[in-house]
Amino acid sequence: MNHRPQLYARAFALAADKKLSAHDAEKIGKNLVALVTKNGDAKDLSKIADGAARILREKEGRRKFVFESARPLSKELRKSLEAIAGEKDVTEEKVVPALVAGVRVTVDEERQFDASLARKLQKMFA
Repeated sequence: MNHRPQLYARAFALAADKKLSAHDAEKIGKNLVALVTKNGDAKDLSKIADGAARILREKEGRRKFVFESARPLSKELRKSLEAIAGEKDVTEEKVVPALVAGVRVTVDEERQFDASLARKLQKMFA
């Protein structure tokens, strides 16, 4: 029986949002993973975990910024990019060689600013 990952994500988020002892939280987490596995939905565990993390971030008023570049960011550029994120926001850096040069910034997996050379070339030859 396949359930949508969003349903499991909500269940994980609800369980994680409770003020529980470490022992109880671990027990609930193991039970939820066992349920997902029993239902044959273990292949979606990463989607479920990402969804639960997103729900909790939104509830706390935090955002997730993903900075992608063709090579690792310099300290100065990383500091400049992280300045656009608030202190409580989550930041992640990814190296994506296909970008060729420049940077792509994604906020909450929804909004994107793409200043990469790959995007400029794509627009030029489209």
